[in-house]
Amino acid sequence: MGYLDEALHVFDVMMDRGVPPTVHLCKLLIFEFCKRGWVEVAESLSLEMESYGLSMDKVMYTYLIYGYCKRRKMKMAMRLFMRMLKVGCEPDNYTYNTLIHGFVHLGLFDKAWVLHNKMVNCGLKPNIVTYQIMISKYCKDHKVDCALMLLNNMLQCNIAPNVHCYTVLISALCKEQRFEEVDSLYLQMLDNGIIPDHVLFFTLAKNHPKGDEVHVALKVLLEIATKAYKIELSGVSSYMERKM
Repeated sequence: MGYLDEALHVFDVMMDRGVPPTVHLCKLLIFEFCKRGWVEVAESLSLEMESYGLSMDKVMYTYLIYGYCKRRKMKMAMRLFMRMLKVGCEPDNYTYNTLIHGFVHLGLFDKAWVLHNKMVNCGLKPNIVTYQIMISKYCKDHKVDCALMLLNNMLQCNIAPNVHCYTVLISALCKEQRFEEVDSLYLQMLDNGIIPDHVLFFTLAKNHPKGDEVHVALKVLLEIATKAYKIELSGVSSYMERKM
């Protein structure tokens, strides 16, 4: 119900009466405190939790890290990350992506790439979210060429970009009036089997000559319908093969 002060009071009463907490109860409180922005209180609770012999898991650590990243307290987030490693709790893609997003949001791409490389060295494969975070920020900071290079790296690593990666890139290229590259990237997107979304449609319509919006709309809708038909046809073929 959102009564966190009261929840904390009940928790303190439990401790005073010698009733030991459970991992589930501590996790619930940590999550709710982080949602409210009380990250320091959540971390204090995590330390108290460990004093009772209860172990934090990677989800709780990541939640605390996210809380600090959201408040731009990256030193605190990294301190927790190092504590996580020290106790032998292995971070996952979500943990790394949370930290990368925090550094990228502050424009600290060098630190984000250090984490990216550490992630790879630990045997974790960067995923679509990892690259989408960096592509979006590069485009926002008018570093479109860096974003394009990152997109090419994704393709070389067999990581399929989603429509959001292409949308931010096409929008950034349009702002720089690099329309030949827009057309090339749009065709590449279609060749990779990605269906345009409404954001991409409005981006293209906005940057086409005035009065050409209907032509753009029909073109995008035709591409969506063609893709949908191919998916449906593929599904029917698979069904018939199973029946045979």
